[in-house]
Amino acid sequence: IRVDEKDRYSLLGTYNRIYADRFPFVNPKMVIYLLWYGGKGKHTINITLLGPDRDTVLIEREAETDLDPVTEQIHCVCYPFITFPFPGTYWWKISMDGRERGFFPIHVEPRSYL
Repeated sequence: IRVDEKDRYSLLGTYNRIYADRFPFVNPKMVIYLLWYGGKGKHTINITLLGPDRDTVLIEREAETDLDPVTEQIHCVCYPFITFPFPGTYWWKISMDGRERGFFPIHVEPRSYL
């Protein structure tokens, strides 16, 4: 993450597709970057990694935040050594106070050597 002189953020090395030589595949590190704004008061954030069926939970984390309506709140969460058991589209589910705020795909595919 880089911040320029005008406080603009640049995310470098972003992706939503992973190529694996074999399964299960262990990804050494993933980072989730969340930017919250316009809220007020204390809230509970849930970050969940779901399997391709969207029912199997691989990872689940909960965090508390205190939002200010004027200031942006940044959450940057590192997940080391995530195991993907098989190819497919996995889903990051982001919730605040029990309300779903978004689903974001991670495509995990076998590496093709042509």
